[in-house]
Amino acid sequence: MENTPTQHMTLIVFGGVLLAAIIVGVIMYFSSSFSSPGLDVQSTTGEAPLVASTATQFDTTLLQRAEFKELDMSLFVRGLLPVVPPAGTGKTNIFR
Repeated sequence: MENTPTQHMTLIVFGGVLLAAIIVGVIMYFSSSFSSPGLDVQSTTGEAPLVASTATQFDTTLLQRAEFKELDMSLFVRGLLPVVPPAGTGKTNIFR
């Protein structure tokens, strides 16, 4: 059974993709093991370590203003919400 050059090229390409996937997996495995969150690294320069804060405050005072509430309700009063699909031929509206 003779293999044609295109079959050889297909095997080479699949082998290269597999090798690249293995290399990326190994890199990700070792990089995640070195940067574990429980690992305490002490600075030798005397500087305080940086702490990533995940608790950020989101300002919602704009949502409490009267202008926003009027704008929000005016869309319903004017009939702009909910959006009515155009009548005509075409694809079926999947949002009904």
